[in-house]
Amino acid sequence: MHFAFYILHFLLLTSDTLYIHYSGDKLDYDFKNDIILLTGNATLIYKDVKVFADTIRYEPKKEYIYAYSNAILWVGTQKTESERMRYNLTTGEGISYNARTHIQKGWFEGEIMRKVGEKILNIDYGTFTTCDLPTPHYYFWARELKVYLDDMVIAKPVILCIQDIPVFIIPYWFFPITKKRRSGLLFPKIGTSTSEGRYVKNISYYYVINDYADCTFILDYMEKRGPKFGIEAIYLIRPWVSGNLTASHIIDVIEEKRRWSCNFVHMHNIGRSLSIRAMGNFLSDTQYKTDYEEETLVQLDKRMISNVSITKRWSFGSSGLILEENRDLVTNTYTRLFPQATFTMHNKEFLGAHLSYSNLLVNYGIPDTSYQGFDNRIRLSRPFKVLKFFSLMPSMNYSLTIYDRDKQGKEYPIREFASYSLSFSTIVYGRTFFRKPEFRHILTPRISWSYTPERDFSRFYTFSNIGGAGAGGKAISFSLGNNFQAVFFDKKINIGNLNFSSAWNFEEKRINPVSISLFLTPIPFYDMRASATYNTTTDKIENIGITNNLVILTRQLTGKNLKIKLTHHYTPERDHSMWGNISIPLTKNWDLKAERRWDLKENKVTEESFSLMRDLHCWIAHLGYRKYGNSTRYSFEVKIKEIPEIKVGKGIIGWLLP
Repeated sequence: MHFAFYILHFLLLTSDTLYIHYSGDKLDYDFKNDIILLTGNATLIYKDVKVFADTIRYEPKKEYIYAYSNAILWVGTQKTESERMRYNLTTGEGISYNARTHIQKGWFEGEIMRKVGEKILNIDYGTFTTCDLPTPHYYFWARELKVYLDDMVIAKPVILCIQDIPVFIIPYWFFPITKKRRSGLLFPKIGTSTSEGRYVKNISYYYVINDYADCTFILDYMEKRGPKFGIEAIYLIRPWVSGNLTASHIIDVIEEKRRWSCNFVHMHNIGRSLSIRAMGNFLSDTQYKTDYEEETLVQLDKRMISNVSITKRWSFGSSGLILEENRDLVTNTYTRLFPQATFTMHNKEFLGAHLSYSNLLVNYGIPDTSYQGFDNRIRLSRPFKVLKFFSLMPSMNYSLTIYDRDKQGKEYPIREFASYSLSFSTIVYGRTFFRKPEFRHILTPRISWSYTPERDFSRFYTFSNIGGAGAGGKAISFSLGNNFQAVFFDKKINIGNLNFSSAWNFEEKRINPVSISLFLTPIPFYDMRASATYNTTTDKIENIGITNNLVILTRQLTGKNLKIKLTHHYTPERDHSMWGNISIPLTKNWDLKAERRWDLKENKVTEESFSLMRDLHCWIAHLGYRKYGNSTRYSFEVKIKEIPEIKVGKGIIGWLLP
C-alpha cells in the first residue's frame, strides 16, 4: 500500500544534538548496517543542505548521502542537478554524475563533477555556457575544468562550440566567473596579413594586482616578423592618483633590428589645489606605428609628445609649470619648452572695474638654438548701463614682453604695446499683436571700436604664445543678431537665427565683406544651416554653404526607434552631396543601420557603410562594412553578453570574408 510519512531522526555528534529531517513515500531501515533508504519523492534536510531525488540512501555513521535518479542538491543557494550523486554532510565534499549547476555567470555541466573543497569544483568532460536555454546556443567544452567559486575557471583543452559545431580550440585557458576583477587569460585573435603573415595576437594574461591596479601581459606572434611582447598597466586611486603604461618590444625578423614603443600617462592630485600630470610617447623608429598599429588614425600620427606639468590653484588665481618635448618623426625635428611657467589672476574688482593679470615665462628650444621670453598682460574693463537699455563696455589691454635677445642680437629687448576698445550693445524685443499663436523677434545690435598704436615689431621673435603680429591700427566692427521665436499654448519654440557681422576698413574706406549665418528649425523634423559672405566691393554673394537635415520618418518598432534621415550639403563649385541614414529595428533582436553618400555633382556614390547587429540571446553579433573611395573595410564580432572579454572577431574567421 502506498503511504507517506515523515520521520525525525536524531544523531549525536561531539556532544551536540543535530537534527536531520527526511521524508519519502517509503522508508526502509537496515538496523544491522544503520542505513536509511527513502524511496519515492525522497527528501533530506540538514542545516543548509537539502537533497531531493527519487531515491535517497543515508548512512548516519559515515555521514554519506547517496541520491539516485533526478537528484537535486542544494547547499545554501548553490543548486546541482544530476542523475546520481554522493555527498558527505561533515566535509561538504561529494561527487555527481551527468551533473549541471549554475555558478556566478553561467552554467556548468559535466560527466563527473567533484566538490573537493569548500569552494573548489573539479569537472571531467564538461561544458560552460552563460546561455540558460536547455539546448544552449554555444558552450565551451573541456576535458578538465577546475572551478574556484567566486574566482575563476581553469580549463584544458578548450573547444568553443556554436550550435554544437566546433569553431575554435586552444590548449589551455582560464577566465574569471565573478563580477569582481579577476586575473585570467583573454581571448586571442587569429588572422593573416600581407606584412605579418599568419598571426596569433593578444595571447594575454590579465593580472589583478589589487583593488587599485592591474596589468595585462601580451604576446603577439607574427609569422613574418616574429614574436612581439607587450604590457599594459592601469592604476586608479580616486581622486588622488591615476595613470597607465603601455609598452612593447620586438626583434623584427624583416627589419633585422630591435624595435620598441613606450607610452605612459600619470596624474596626481595633492589636496584640492595641486595637480601633477606627466605623459610620454617614445618609439624606436618612425615606422613603428605604421608597421604594428591597426587603426589608421594611429598609423598617421607621426609625433612623439612628452611633458610634465604642475598646476597650483589659489582663491585669487592659478599658476603652472610645463616641461615638454614635441618631436616630428618625419622631419626628425623637435620643439621644447624647458620650462614654460604661467600665472593667472582671476578677475578682481578695482574701482568698479574688472582687472585681470597673467604672465608667461618660456624657454623655447629648437635644434641648434633656443629663445627665452617673459610676457605680462593686463586687462581692465568697466561695464556701464546707459539709459537702462544700453550696455557700454570700455576696455584696455596692455602687454609687456622681455626677450633674451632680438633678431639684431640686442640683449633683453622690451616689446610693449597697448590696445583699447569700446563696445555698445542693446536688446530690442518685438512681438505680434495677436497672441494665439504669438511670434517674437529679438534683435541684438552691437558695435565695437578698437585701437592699437602703430608699432614695428619685426625685430622680435614669435614662439609659443610669445610675441605675435601686434600690428597697430584702428577698427570698427558691428553685428546684428536676429532670434525668431513662437509661442504655442505657453510653450516657447525657437524658429531660427539670422546673424550679420562686418567691419569698417579704414585703409580702403569701405565696409569689409559681411558674414551672414542662418539657422532655421521651422518644424521639428527639419533644420537648415546656411552661411555666406556678401562682398561689398563686387556686390556679390560668396562662400555659400547650405546644409539641410530632414528626418523623413521616426517611429517605434518592436520597442525601438525606426529613423530615416537625409542630409544635403551644397557649396558652389566645391561640394554638392547628399547623405542618407537609416536605422531599422528589423525585429526584436535584429538592428540594421546603413549610410550612403552621393556626390550629386559627379553623380556617383563616394562613401557607404552598413552595420547589422543581432541579439543572440546570450551573444551579441555585429557585422560592419564601410567603403570610402577605393578603400574597403569590414568588421565582424560576436561576444558574450555576460563575459564581453570573450569574443570572436574577423581575425578568427577572416579567411571566409573578402
